[in-house]
Amino acid sequence: VDANAKWDLPTAIQYGSRFPEFDVTWFEEPIWHDDVQGHAHLASRITTPLALGELLYNLDSFREFVVSGGVHFLQPDATRCGGITGLWEVADLGLSYNLPVSPHHGDMMQAQLHAVIAHPACNQLEFIPWTLHCFEEPSNVKDGRYLTPEVPGAGTTLKEEALEKYGVRL
Repeated sequence: VDANAKWDLPTAIQYGSRFPEFDVTWFEEPIWHDDVQGHAHLASRITTPLALGELLYNLDSFREFVVSGGVHFLQPDATRCGGITGLWEVADLGLSYNLPVSPHHGDMMQAQLHAVIAHPACNQLEFIPWTLHCFEEPSNVKDGRYLTPEVPGAGTTLKEEALEKYGVRL
């Protein structure tokens, strides 16, 4: 369940306390993305794990949430947290605290796929198909699993028709 940081703490507690009966895997960004104390309080009041990180921009921010107990699934986005190196640092943090890392799709899931395959803390990657048509080498999923890329590179080459369609000039 993704609230996209739209709820206040009482609303998140109210709805989050009902999630166990629906077998919800995680509650993603229930309240404002940088509210460390609010997430820690929410985590102490509900049993459904909390996931966040797509809007965090540095390792220290992730560390604050981890140390506070306000996050259970780390979701770095390489396009926001310093590229693959930043994502890798967050994955190392997750590994050191035994927290799973599930990178946020952003617009470059195919670049993040390499980190997910390589890092032991990463066990999944968000899949949002709405940008796949824009890339020469889009990510592919079969039977609920990403297929390992078979060509070198990050897979972020944009198609000429996508550049034209969206008015991108290089």
